[in-house]
Amino acid sequence: MKLTKQKFPYLKVVFASGVLVSIFILFYSNAKNNTNSTALVEHTQQVIKNSDDLLVSLVNHQTGVRGYLLTNDTSLLEPYYASLPNIKLHFNELSRLTEDDIYQQQRVDTLKNIFDQRFNFSVELIIQNHANNLNNIQKATFAQNGEIITTKIKTLLKEINNTEYKLLEERKVINDRDKQNINLLFIILLAGSFGLLIYSILSFQKNARLNIASQMEKDALERKALNLETEKTIAVEFARQSQITTVLKQQFLANMSHEIRTPMTAIIGFSKVVLKTDLTDKQKEYINAIKTSSDALLILVNDILDLAKVDAGKMTFEENEFEMEVDIRAMLHLFDLKFQEKNLKLVIDYDTKIPKVLIGDSVRLNQIILNLISNAIKFTSTGKITVGIRLTDSSEEKVTIEFVVSDTGIGFDENMIPTLFESFQQANSSTARQYGGTGLGLAIVKQLVEGQSGTISVKSKINEGSTFCFALSFKKTNSKIESESPIPEINVEVEKIKILAVEDTPLNQLLLRIILDEFGFEYDFAENGKVAIEKLQTSSYDIILMDIQMPVMSGIEATEYIRNKMKSTIPIIALTADVTMADLEKCKAVGMNGHISKPIDEKQLHKKIVELAIKR
Repeated sequence: MKLTKQKFPYLKVVFASGVLVSIFILFYSNAKNNTNSTALVEHTQQVIKNSDDLLVSLVNHQTGVRGYLLTNDTSLLEPYYASLPNIKLHFNELSRLTEDDIYQQQRVDTLKNIFDQRFNFSVELIIQNHANNLNNIQKATFAQNGEIITTKIKTLLKEINNTEYKLLEERKVINDRDKQNINLLFIILLAGSFGLLIYSILSFQKNARLNIASQMEKDALERKALNLETEKTIAVEFARQSQITTVLKQQFLANMSHEIRTPMTAIIGFSKVVLKTDLTDKQKEYINAIKTSSDALLILVNDILDLAKVDAGKMTFEENEFEMEVDIRAMLHLFDLKFQEKNLKLVIDYDTKIPKVLIGDSVRLNQIILNLISNAIKFTSTGKITVGIRLTDSSEEKVTIEFVVSDTGIGFDENMIPTLFESFQQANSSTARQYGGTGLGLAIVKQLVEGQSGTISVKSKINEGSTFCFALSFKKTNSKIESESPIPEINVEVEKIKILAVEDTPLNQLLLRIILDEFGFEYDFAENGKVAIEKLQTSSYDIILMDIQMPVMSGIEATEYIRNKMKSTIPIIALTADVTMADLEKCKAVGMNGHISKPIDEKQLHKKIVELAIKR
């Protein structure tokens, strides 16, 4: 009897624990269902948001074209150009989010075709209006036709949203039900656990006194083991999350690099085209300023987007011949409007003893000065900004030059200098609110200067201004910078080259047409990989210029089909805004013969085309 009485409480506890475990399993199952239903609600909301964002981008697209059509003011096309990457981004996201719904996918496919009609319609309208080929009646007709296409798009987006709103209501009902079940089970589980705890204390009070020492030791060991297991689990989860974060970061940077380089291709490309036309000296100076600015912006974008490289300090620097005074003065023209707006005076003190032509990284130098001038303008409301460039040392092989940018702005307390060059840092908490900015500019300046074995310092007094000073060394050269020569004439053996250009962006298509016309090559265009394959089945080409990121079929997928299915050895050159090593390795792995990075270097493109055509 004694043994039975001792075991009886244990049996009750075991039974009660089994009941609680069952309730816990039920609670876990409902919690999992709630997680799934919550994810479905969020998924539906994302579809609706992307659909709404797509509609906003469409309105911007239409507003820009309509404004330009009515006024012939090209500045009004800004909403149109800004909408192009946004429409592409939101459309791709909408397609991805609805891939599990065949009916929604059919609507998205139809929407894609209508969007393509709208894009082509807008490009044609802009070209025609720019060429003064449209009278007022034709403009009105075009506007009416554009409105019809836009109405179709709005109707499809409304159908997509209506379907998603119905799903959202259904999923919210399920989600609310799951939450109620979880709350009820949690209360039951909590009450049961509390009751089991009280019963255990009352049942085992007498036996606990006899075994307290051994039990405490056992508990300590169990806690230690549990802590070790918990730490291990946390470490594994942290490593997994870090890996996921790294992958997402790399994907984000790759996407941003592509989306930013696409419009940059047009800006730099058309600047080069304009420079080849008859211009006044003043026009050439301004266009050169645009080109210099674009080159600097491209380098800045590369550095900021590639955060891993910046953090690791693994930036690379070019060594090219350049005219320092010409480059700097062209870059400073970018700020003419800002100086006029704030009624500030710009003083340039350039040492004439500096050699005319030097060897170094002119784009990085312009980037440094650009950041410092921007910083000075931001914090200066009256007075002047002085840019001093002085030769401090010279030998047979190199020179050392000191650059000084000073202003008469608000200044800052010198105790802020130790943190001034850190990423995301500004002089005080109110600076960002009043003057804006990310706090990255000076951090990038410091890395660019020290990365070239230079030094940088700063002095400042509150309400008197700031002075930034940095020194860099450049190699000497006896060469002279010649004006950019035209594209060389085509040899007889390659003058009949026929090219298939695969590019989905209308502006980049227009730029390629200008470049290929200048080369004197024949060409056809395809807006995606699928259309390119269809053209290859009916026509013969010598070279393919293949964009990488395209709708319907990407450049990678198209190249795989050409090499593996069609068994074709036609040379393929990748035109890519994705410049990471991983992306370039993909191009090589599928059988591409080379790549040209966007923005396109015309000479490099011509050389690559001719080399591959001759080898073939």
